Amino acid sequence: MRRVQIRVRVVTLVLSFIGLSLSTPPTSMAALTDAQRCAMGVEKEITNLQKCLGKVNLNIAKGRNVTLPADDETCLAKFERGWERNRARYQATPAPACQAGITTDAKRRVLAVNLLAAGRDLSLYPPLQGMDLLGSGLALESDLQACRATEISFTDDCDRVCSGPIAGPFECARIRKEVSALSTNELLRLNSALVTAYTDPSSGMQALTTGYQTIASYQIMSTGSFLPWHRGYLLAAENILRQQDCRITIPYWDWTDSAQVADWHHWGNAPQQFSGNGNSANSDCVEDGPFGENNGFVDSRGRCIRRDFGSNPLASRQQIENDLLPIPASNYASFRNRLQHGPGLHDSMHCTIGGTMCSSRAADDPIFLLTHTTIDRIWDQWQKQSPAHQNAYEGRYGRNDGMPVVDWNPDQLLDLEDQPGGVIVRYE
Repeated sequence: MRRVQIRVRVVTLVLSFIGLSLSTPPTSMAALTDAQRCAMGVEKEITNLQKCLGKVNLNIAKGRNVTLPADDETCLAKFERGWERNRARYQATPAPACQAGITTDAKRRVLAVNLLAAGRDLSLYPPLQGMDLLGSGLALESDLQACRATEISFTDDCDRVCSGPIAGPFECARIRKEVSALSTNELLRLNSALVTAYTDPSSGMQALTTGYQTIASYQIMSTGSFLPWHRGYLLAAENILRQQDCRITIPYWDWTDSAQVADWHHWGNAPQQFSGNGNSANSDCVEDGPFGENNGFVDSRGRCIRRDFGSNPLASRQQIENDLLPIPASNYASFRNRLQHGPGLHDSMHCTIGGTMCSSRAADDPIFLLTHTTIDRIWDQWQKQSPAHQNAYEGRYGRNDGMPVVDWNPDQLLDLEDQPGGVIVRYE
């Protein structure tokens, strides 16, 4: 609510500088006056300008090679074009307030206040030199503070959702989507990165899967460390995939929408699918599709991955909401046990997919990642219920004890908003 109030305050402030008023938005878009439409158009261009300047500031914060004012020119040019579109659209309509507001001087004032709020030196911008900022009211400290405090949000080059005050710093989060929300292009990029990571010994993924097979599956299973360890595994795997393409996050598979494993529409041999069931006449080998043996995909031993779909029912959304989420924070052990071993959940999912997934080599099948993001998301939903839920943990490894393979301790992994390496993860 506070973010909305700040944004409304700043938009109202800037619009008032140029003589426009959005006032109370009508309930129907058809009821908008030309002046209100014009004000909304100006608001959009101001917001886009702030987001663009924010991205430049993010690059500065990351230590990238930024040259000012050159790297601001794209932002300013886009703003100019949008401003002129609004001016042209409404100059011939009975909207005198808008005509009076969309002037060259007003445009210069809006650029000036936003550049100042973004921490820029106006002497670097020749069109704005010599402006009487005090006379226009834009140099009032309270006004500039309000503009500097404006919280903006945008998506960066690595598809992270970033937010923060226009001058920074920005908080950027990786967004893990449900797999069905991914576009075909996103699925193709994901599968390409998975194939490369799993088949290239130098990527680090094979070392991760081997660590699961030889150490973790015996030391982690059926202990309270099960949940934070797998969260760390997902982070490590995602970091490897993002070395291939920084836009990638590991999606989750909401199996509550599928009555049976075999019903999932992402099984198949198309490049954007996840291959299908194994061939029972060939030891349940997955033969075709992106992760098929015929296309060169093999596990860390050089063998095909295997699948043997079963018919056990999957957990329903109602089951998760009624049986899992109400477990109190004081009973973390019960929550973890039920999430891991309950009907239609972790264990059942592994062996209903069958084959490799129902073995100590489960991590060799890339679908392992999508099933464990689902488990991690359910834990995250449980954690979000209260600070006590968020901090609840007991397990074989103490809070500050390093765990095998992932090299992090449980305490570092409890909060998705504060993962190792400063990573923020959010499920959509």
